[in-house]
Amino acid sequence: MSEHEVSGRRILVTGADGLIGRHAVRRLRELGADVVAFARRFRTLSEADAELVVGDTRNPDDVARAVATGVDAVVHLAAISHWTKGTAVEVFTANTASTFTVLETAAAAGVRDFVVAGSIQANGLDGNPARPLPAYFPIDVGLPGEVADAYSLSKTADELTAAMISTRWGATVITLRFPLTTDAEELAEFRQAWSDDPEGGVRLGWAYLDVHDAGDVIARALALGGVRAPIVHVAAPDTLIGGDTMRLLATYADGVPVRREIHGDRVPLDLEPARALGLLPSATSMKEMR
Repeated sequence: MSEHEVSGRRILVTGADGLIGRHAVRRLRELGADVVAFARRFRTLSEADAELVVGDTRNPDDVARAVATGVDAVVHLAAISHWTKGTAVEVFTANTASTFTVLETAAAAGVRDFVVAGSIQANGLDGNPARPLPAYFPIDVGLPGEVADAYSLSKTADELTAAMISTRWGATVITLRFPLTTDAEELAEFRQAWSDDPEGGVRLGWAYLDVHDAGDVIARALALGGVRAPIVHVAAPDTLIGGDTMRLLATYADGVPVRREIHGDRVPLDLEPARALGLLPSATSMKEMR
């Protein structure tokens, strides 16, 4: 990606003080963007990192105030990030109200370029107490969902909101379905846990993304232009735990159809749409940690 594809743009990043948000802000600044960072509070970012706007993404007045700083694109990352981080009502209402308010308010003000943080959890399999397996592998965005938790439902609703904004306003909106996305230290902890119990990660395809790569993928998505309302899985190309993926699936997802051969330790997610759009991460792999 050429640095000039985001250079000079003024980009609003919601949830900017979160883990992915901080890395997105840093990567966009590295590429020459002018960043407006929006969050309820700032513990990490300072005015040296970006222009800071304090507010609630569920509040149209707060969002309008942030948009009025002259932004031409929005990266929407603000969310309660797991079903365990609030009551079901808190998680669902916060996430869906945040996404609708940010996208609708910004689009009504003239913004036409959005990147939205989605989640692999939108299919609901990992949060479902019944622990259903995927209907098939590789997991793709058309996989039938079995949603039984508020977080997964909120992420599904957010995808519908993104599609509506694209249709209503003619906006470019891309939703990135992130897998487990964190820093190297926490990824190593999950790698150990899933290696000890591979069944624990099979519904997620043992997929992961280093948070540095997440920031870069967000910048790449902003640079696309002209892409309306796609939903794209993004992840590292290898599984977090390594080993032969077909053997893992035969053991921990016995009987689930595998629609195409998965070679070596490749992740059992459909990453072809991401590859076609130039959104495959280019930097970090867990191989050096094994």
